[in-house]
Amino acid sequence: MKDIKVPEKAPKFIKDIINKFNQLPLILKILLVVIAGYIAFKLISLIFIISIMSLSLMGVTIAKYPLISIIVILALSESIYLIYNAYKKKVK
Repeated sequence: MKDIKVPEKAPKFIKDIINKFNQLPLILKILLVVIAGYIAFKLISLIFIISIMSLSLMGVTIAKYPLISIIVILALSESIYLIYNAYKKKVK
């Protein structure tokens, strides 16, 4: 496993963590990467489950209160559009 290179502008605590990680034996590095991957997978699956639950709640709300739901959906789409435009300006 190659050593991780630290950018010069990185904060000191990140440099310390990466330097300590680079000093670990290969077995511990692999074990830490596997554990981090497992935790990341669990977090992503939790976010996915929560998003499905919120979509189902939104479906129930749309059926019960259509006017309020349309306003909320328009506000969400407007905010997504504004975030997208800000991202495009930052990338350029």
